[in-house]
Parts: sequence; C-alpha cells; structure tokens
Amino acid sequence: MLKIAIESILNQTTQCDLLVYQDGNIPVELSSILQGYADKGDLTLFANDINKGWQ
Repeated sequence: MLKIAIESILNQTTQCDLLVYQDGNIPVELSSILQGYADKGDLTLFANDINKGWQ
C-alpha cells in the first residue's frame, strides 16, 4: 500500500516536493521502501529513531 500511495503522489500532473517524516522506528520493509525512494531523489526523508509524537 505504501508504494501505491507514493507512486500516486509522484504521478500527479502537478509536480510537488514530497517530504516524509518518520517519527520513531518502523518495520524494516517500510523503511526500505521509503529509503529507496529517497535514494532515487523522489522524496526527502526525515527520520527520528525516537517517537516524538503524542503518546
């Protein structure tokens, strides 16, 4: 589902900068997907090892 969502955003007719903030640890599979898009320059990934969100 994550790949489908990212591809949908990237394939819009209006270009945009895609910024993703990873708040805390996430499953390796999701992290790999995000990092792959970041490595290709399709998105900018900001990551924090510690969840800083509302708890």
